[in-house]
Amino acid sequence: ARLFELAQSCFKIDFTAVKKDYRRQRIGELVMRALADKAVSLGGKSIILEAPVDLLPFFEREDYAPYGGEFDKDGRKYTMMKKDLTKIRFCCGCAK
Repeated sequence: ARLFELAQSCFKIDFTAVKKDYRRQRIGELVMRALADKAVSLGGKSIILEAPVDLLPFFEREDYAPYGGEFDKDGRKYTMMKKDLTKIRFCCGCAK
């Protein structure tokens, strides 16, 4: 995964991947949370990413919300998603 600052307090996650043999082991969740934590430590207030439409439920569980329409990229449908880093996230989403 790559994390970079787009503008003051807004970060972008680009090219996130987990090898097929390691999927479904919560590694993706840990990576996404580590990236969000790093963005916060650098003064980030929001974070965006391009999400494959078929993976929207994964990103929604990590508190990303879609915005804008779908678009094609490399033969796959994507949508933009954004997360507000100023909200406190509780363990396993048990309280929001």
